[in-house]
Amino acid sequence: MGNQLTGIAPSQILPVEQYLTDLPDLEFDNSLGSTRFFKVAKAKSKEGNVVVKVFVIHDPSLPLSSYKTRLEEICVNLKGTSNCIPFQKSVQQEKAALLYRQYVKDSLYDRISTRPFLNTVEKKWIACQLLCALNQCHKLKVCHGDIKSENVMITGWNWLLLTDFASFKPTYLPDDNPSDFSYFFDTSRRRTCYIAPERFVDSSSRNVEVTGQGQNLDLTATGEVKTGDLTPAMDIFSAGCVITELFTEGSPPFDLSQLLSYRNREYSPWKILEKIEDTNVRVAGRAKAFLAANLQGSGSRPSPAVKHQHGNSHKYETAQHSIFQCKLRRCQDNPPQDFQLGTPPYSQIHNIRSVWNL
Repeated sequence: MGNQLTGIAPSQILPVEQYLTDLPDLEFDNSLGSTRFFKVAKAKSKEGNVVVKVFVIHDPSLPLSSYKTRLEEICVNLKGTSNCIPFQKSVQQEKAALLYRQYVKDSLYDRISTRPFLNTVEKKWIACQLLCALNQCHKLKVCHGDIKSENVMITGWNWLLLTDFASFKPTYLPDDNPSDFSYFFDTSRRRTCYIAPERFVDSSSRNVEVTGQGQNLDLTATGEVKTGDLTPAMDIFSAGCVITELFTEGSPPFDLSQLLSYRNREYSPWKILEKIEDTNVRVAGRAKAFLAANLQGSGSRPSPAVKHQHGNSHKYETAQHSIFQCKLRRCQDNPPQDFQLGTPPYSQIHNIRSVWNL
């Protein structure tokens, strides 16, 4: 679903419950919101409450069958993962396409501002689960594509579930036209933007080679950007933004304009990172931001311009030897033997705490 969708004006707007009337296995409960892209509802089924996302078909020529096939593949691949909830069913009707998934009451965005507020140990536990969720889906060759705090669900006992895998959304967006971002990604109207900077492309150029993917972007005369494959690195950037929001009591590190400035090295989220109280997490976040924004090419040292900008390379050395990095290295070199998919949650908690010294 590319840029052609953003310019389509709906011929008729119906309430979301109208699209569920032909589904005998579902009983409409209430609406969870509506945007130009999706109408979202909570419904009751024999297996419990479900979230139904309704995409209204205004253009019958859209190749929805290919997106449905990909969603079914993702559902099969992620079956049995402990921290991922893919769309479990898709239905295509004449007027709309519907996606089903399990209903979870609270997102991380909601939980951050709900009493009792999360303490430091709980935040680390949630952050670790998010990284585990990424590890689970990336090992199975599945990338999410739209990780944000609204798509990270939290149960009443702080178990994390990554939802709403966005294989149907465009991988690349034009950097000079916010309509695509608003249509596909700004569903909450918060204007926060956690999309990896490399996903924004210069629409004034043509056939721009995407580094590391070996394919070209085709910016046609209509301005359409053909989508390429998502990469794990794109998800990791988005997850880092979510973790930053978690540890700063809901302060988003980027909105759209800030992310585009960050892409051009004209903005830094360091002031947001300074709000993180935990020293280890703050140093790791600053290290990641510093290295991502300032290292050139594949070199392991900052450029002379970067050293001049920061006075010396002390921040770089701190980043390289941060306690957080050491703990990550320990976890990679000596992973707990029984920390794997299907392990009972309390065993996972015990092993993670032993590695992270929680």
